[in-house]
Amino acid sequence: MEQVPEFELSLVIPVYRESARIQDFAQNLRSFTGRWQFPIQLILVQDPSAEDRIEADLLKQELAATARLQVEWITSPRRLGRGASVRRGLENATGKFIFVLSVDLNVPLAEIPNSLRDFTERPDLALLIGNRLSEKKLRHGPRNHWLSAFENAQREKWQKKLPGLTDPTCSFVAIRQNAKVQLLSNFQPRRWFWSPDLLANAFRQNLLVSEKAIVCHDSLPSRFGWREAFLSLW
Repeated sequence: MEQVPEFELSLVIPVYRESARIQDFAQNLRSFTGRWQFPIQLILVQDPSAEDRIEADLLKQELAATARLQVEWITSPRRLGRGASVRRGLENATGKFIFVLSVDLNVPLAEIPNSLRDFTERPDLALLIGNRLSEKKLRHGPRNHWLSAFENAQREKWQKKLPGLTDPTCSFVAIRQNAKVQLLSNFQPRRWFWSPDLLANAFRQNLLVSEKAIVCHDSLPSRFGWREAFLSLW
């Protein structure tokens, strides 16, 4: 039987039409991994697009010499949406703690160490989600008007379904490995706002969930369009 490597940390990142952002992403990731003494698993899950080959070549070139980083590249057979990419990445993550991020790193990598402390201090914590609306942290940068309106409507809907959470549509999510199987059971993620379904699954199974104030630097999304908005409703 093949031995599964043990990582302290796994990063799951969906990729779709991100070629313009890859160099900045790789530079930030190299700086981040240089400060850690343990191996990190990076799982990139790509939805098919016209930029497939460019993205793959750029990432291999930019991350080739990154110390303590094991890169795993997964390509979906067809375009399934961000939620399905996240689920597939989570299924393949073997780290003790798993973080879901975006290529644009709108939530900076600097938020990871603080989040790891939360898990260390609370051994029963299963899932941690970011709160971009806290007055303690900043959210700034250009935002897509239609995405903002759609997100606000989705957030308000899920705030009612998940009382006690301020920002249930936030895509900065961290989970503990030993809670992953329970969290993924019956988890059928939506194409865009996938985190509320994961949270609802955690609540149904009485797993401990916590919300953490985070910094968020918004950038115009490369994935989102009316098609994603429509399909995210189901």
